[in-house]
Amino acid sequence: MTGKGILNEEIVDVLKIQNIRVKITHKFMDKNRLLDIYFKLVSDDLKDNIPIDM
Repeated sequence: MTGKGILNEEIVDVLKIQNIRVKITHKFMDKNRLLDIYFKLVSDDLKDNIPIDM
């Protein structure tokens, strides 16, 4: 397996985690707020993987 393949698997895992977090958030907030949090999750993971403060 190449290094690139391993990296792709890690990215998929991160996306799965984000999806779960967004679904949980969706139960408590309206859709506009959900989008704000989703984009914050994405930007945080791209930077330093900083958890969001709710």
